[in-house]
Amino acid sequence: MTTGVQGSSASVAPAPMGYAAMWFGFLGGPAAWSVSEMVPYMLIAHTCVPNIAPLTAPNSPAAWPAALVVTVVMLVTALLALVVSGRETARLFADERGYGQTAAESHHSTARRYLAFGGVLFSIIFGSLVVYNLIALLAQPACQPL
Repeated sequence: MTTGVQGSSASVAPAPMGYAAMWFGFLGGPAAWSVSEMVPYMLIAHTCVPNIAPLTAPNSPAAWPAALVVTVVMLVTALLALVVSGRETARLFADERGYGQTAAESHHSTARRYLAFGGVLFSIIFGSLVVYNLIALLAQPACQPL
């Protein structure tokens, strides 16, 4: 057991993240899924059906690679949000200072816990949806009917 004496080998808890990072961890996964859902659909749909008549191949050869790049970037964004939330969740689990907190500190701790745990949950759910979008993009050729 370590004491508060200087020179002891007590580990110092990492500093809490800023609220901007916490909000990124909380909303990064849903935002990444939204972008990976809308942008590739817009790129493929507008190149396959430029007017009324559908085409059998995209009229722009760069549409599919652009959709693929956007989806992969959004997958990385969702994974980064998961890492940010996961690090704060791990820090909150390791933090044992909750007994002597004032009411204001307790409120901030509760808000951090909500953002951290919700961010992990949202990042896993919406990150897996981005993976499903990537699988669909790779499995179904552009402009081909189902």
